[in-house]
Amino acid sequence: MEFFPGRKSRIKFYPRRKSRTELVLILVSFLLLVPQSHATKGHGIGDVLNNIVQFYNTDVHFISDFSDGDMYDVAPKISEAGKPIFMYNIDDLVARHLALPLEKCPVFGGAHGDTGHGDDNGDDHGDHNEDDHGDDHGDDHGDDYGDEHNNHEDDGHYKEKNMAENLTTIAYMFPNSFVEPSVQYSEKLREDEDIPKSVLYRRPSLLSRGVYHKTIVVWVQDNQRVLNLFRNTALFCNQKIDVGIYNMDDRFIFIVSSDTVRDQILLDPYITKHSSVAVIRPLTGLEDKFIVFTYNFFHAANNKPQILTRFLWSPVNMFKNKQQIFTPVNTFDGHKFKVGTLPWSHHMLGDQVEAPEGTPATYTNYWGYEFDTLKFLSKHLDFTYEIFNPQDGKWGHIEADGKYSGMIGKVALKDYDFIISDIFITYIRVQILDGTVAFDKDYMVFVAPNPQKEPKYLAIIKPLDPFVWLLLVCSWGATTIVFVIIARIEEKVMDTEIRIFNKFYDALYMVYGCIIGDGFNKNINYNTLKANAVRCLLAFWGLYCFIINSAYGGNLKAFLTNPGTGQPIDTLSDVLKSGLPWGMVLYGEEEEEMMASSPDPVIRRIWDDKDVKPYSPTPQIGPVRDGQGIFIDWKSGLEPAIYSKYSTPGGDPLVHISSTPVFMPNFAGWGFHKFNPWKVTFDEAIQRLIEAGLINEYKKRTWVRMKQEAVLAGEVDEYVIPPAIAPIYMEDMQSAFYLLSLFSLSAFVVFFTELLIKKYKII
Repeated sequence: MEFFPGRKSRIKFYPRRKSRTELVLILVSFLLLVPQSHATKGHGIGDVLNNIVQFYNTDVHFISDFSDGDMYDVAPKISEAGKPIFMYNIDDLVARHLALPLEKCPVFGGAHGDTGHGDDNGDDHGDHNEDDHGDDHGDDHGDDYGDEHNNHEDDGHYKEKNMAENLTTIAYMFPNSFVEPSVQYSEKLREDEDIPKSVLYRRPSLLSRGVYHKTIVVWVQDNQRVLNLFRNTALFCNQKIDVGIYNMDDRFIFIVSSDTVRDQILLDPYITKHSSVAVIRPLTGLEDKFIVFTYNFFHAANNKPQILTRFLWSPVNMFKNKQQIFTPVNTFDGHKFKVGTLPWSHHMLGDQVEAPEGTPATYTNYWGYEFDTLKFLSKHLDFTYEIFNPQDGKWGHIEADGKYSGMIGKVALKDYDFIISDIFITYIRVQILDGTVAFDKDYMVFVAPNPQKEPKYLAIIKPLDPFVWLLLVCSWGATTIVFVIIARIEEKVMDTEIRIFNKFYDALYMVYGCIIGDGFNKNINYNTLKANAVRCLLAFWGLYCFIINSAYGGNLKAFLTNPGTGQPIDTLSDVLKSGLPWGMVLYGEEEEEMMASSPDPVIRRIWDDKDVKPYSPTPQIGPVRDGQGIFIDWKSGLEPAIYSKYSTPGGDPLVHISSTPVFMPNFAGWGFHKFNPWKVTFDEAIQRLIEAGLINEYKKRTWVRMKQEAVLAGEVDEYVIPPAIAPIYMEDMQSAFYLLSLFSLSAFVVFFTELLIKKYKII
């Protein structure tokens, strides 16, 4: 049943539809027959719920085992807050859930011919899990949604047959590690289904989809039945873990009548992993006063009870803010987190612990900008942490059998609470983990040798563009012809000889002299000055030559000092044309899969002819600096390496990094286990760090330390700084000598040509 508040309320019932007359009769009979105490309690609960929902933009979903008439006792009170209301009878909701088709496990890669990700060194941002088959509804539609104790033997073990019929109890029997057993068992019962990565995967919803996040109110006699139903909405698969109804942005309000039921709810393994759950119980004999209970997530650290009394509500002591309703998670009371990581670039660095050959690598003495962020948040949010390294040394990716490996797999199965070190928050990964707000952008690029300097003998022609040179030569010839034509016409008008400009070769030479700045005033006679047309042309040509001379002379000085460089290797096509070998480290990213399957011939050749390099926390690009090859890697690894090891003391890079990404950028954050109550708190804290500029400050500090470490380790080659003032060498002036030699040779050629012509004339 849906109730939408407004000027004209409209009510719809699902799945049973009743006429308006029937509704009125039900409501009247309810008011006449229901005991006054129950009606009063409904009004009191309605006031409490109205007080709660006023703090949120929310849809209210009310689940009860009341009759339709009973629901009318609460709905008007909640509607006073102006929130949309969806009302469900528990019997109808269970029937609707059981009517849903059995859901298959989605498979996004790996198990069905997909090469998946990575190598033995890990991938910088991966995917992992343990099994490929899960259960959206938790059973083969044989659930009775009843007491979970039906599945226990006397010795505390569950019956295999009953477990197959009712998987809702898996989480309850493994409260400390409820994900992995669910995945391992449900894979025996579920087939899988390939989901193209271009398709947005969306699961069916138990409750109606509204406009806002949900506030789910539960008021039933058999709360275990509701908890079992809620558990069955979770999905546990190899490549997909879904929280089902337990969306961390939604809120849950349970209304109970006893402390026993309260404990049953708040100690449920799913409820203990949700930050916004409250249980409300009326005070005995005081129908207008209610106690609000919540779960203490940090009881192991703060030595307080697992169940906390949050608030005593009454009409004169109502909630003043949302922090009074649920367990606050703005600080963590010394809670200890298990954090997974691997060293990579400026994100996380550390010293490898010495161990026998073949032993999984572990690290200590961590530093890096993400470690600085972790340290700051641990103080700000009051928590401690222990850092672990995955035994397989991988960030995590889908293996050939469809299962995840590495850090991603560890956090998916809750072996780690969260993982750090450049974790890409991609569509495939958020199927298996819960990513924080992104604080970095990364993408695949390549580094190549710096372009070589142009030879200095070309400095004499470099100041002008080839097209400008062409125009200059054309203007020289055209102006010469114009001078000759005008001079000869002026001779006829003035009846006098205008020397120099009336002959083509003489005019050609004089015009050339003006271009190079020699001028022609000293060679102009009196008759020429009296020719007004020639004088006008001389004035404009002289100004033209002055501009050309000034531009060429100034630019010539610059090119003699710095002749410039050739075109850099900046695209994958340039990589192929360069003739240099190229290499890359396989981290197991989706970009590698895209390269392997790309129809583009350039990308395919880059992938097929690559030289696979070994993993290193800091990319080794020394051969690139020496001009021996090209290295393809991630920007977040290459930029700090260039700054710390492969740049001049002034910061100029000794290698060239491509200006555009090979593929689209990815955004890095931290990855949390899907069922967790604290990711939102981390999101808010990380966002404040970004806005304050502290993330960038931590990066700068890390880069400086990386450079210091590289210098102390002798990994930075000595760089000779060129002197600011130096004499002119032959290399600087070689263009002038080449030009002199060319003109001298031309003069000899002309001279011998004239001798030959004269000799043949004599003969």
